[in-house]
Formats: sequence, C-alpha cells, structure tokens
Amino acid sequence: MTIFFSLIKNFLLKFWKEILIVIVAILVYTFIYNKGYDNAYKERTQYYESVLKKNHEELVTKLDTLETESSILSNTTRKNHDKLVGDLTSLTKDMKSKNLYIVKNGECVPSEDFSMTFNSIISRANRK
Repeated sequence: MTIFFSLIKNFLLKFWKEILIVIVAILVYTFIYNKGYDNAYKERTQYYESVLKKNHEELVTKLDTLETESSILSNTTRKNHDKLVGDLTSLTKDMKSKNLYIVKNGECVPSEDFSMTFNSIISRANRK
C-alpha cells in the first residue's frame, strides 16, 4: 500500500504543472460552455416569448373581431326576424279578411283574392 502512495506522490510531484493546466483548462471550458449555453437559452427564451406574445395578440384580435361580427349577425337576425313576423302578421290579416274559396257549381274554387295573395307571397319570397 505504501508503494502505491509513493508512486502517486512521485507522479504528482513530477506532473503537477500538467495536472494543474488540465484542471484549469477543464474549468475554463466548463465556464465558457455554461456562459454560451445561458446566453443561447436567454435568446431562445426571449424569441419564443415574443412569438407567444404576438400569437396571443393575434388571437385576441381575432376574438374581438369574432365577437363584433357575431353581435352584428345577432342584431341583423333579430331585425330580419321582426320584419318576417310583421310580414307574416300582415299576410295573415289579409288572408283572414278575404275569402279563400268560393263555391261555384257545387265545387270549392280558390277565390281571386286567394290567388293574388298567394302570388304576392311567392313574389315576396323570390325577392329575398
């Protein structure tokens, strides 16, 4: 065992400068590598944060546009529904006040008011 320690002691005394240079080189390399890694990591982090921020802003813009357009669509649909209800109400009143059919020679025949009203309904539907 003492021979082993004496060999190590002689080796260290003979090559202590080279061993120190290798240790310093390893430490310098490790420091430079870590510094470069940290800088690259920071750059990538900043880049992807900017990308995420840009994507978030685009998403918020699209959501705002979607909300605005859906609100406009809802209002337009409501107005069109109210107009349709009014049209149907006026047609119903017109139909109720006029005879739908007349009896000729024992047969029920649509009256001329019915035909005119029916044709006006079709022409209104075709206009839209």
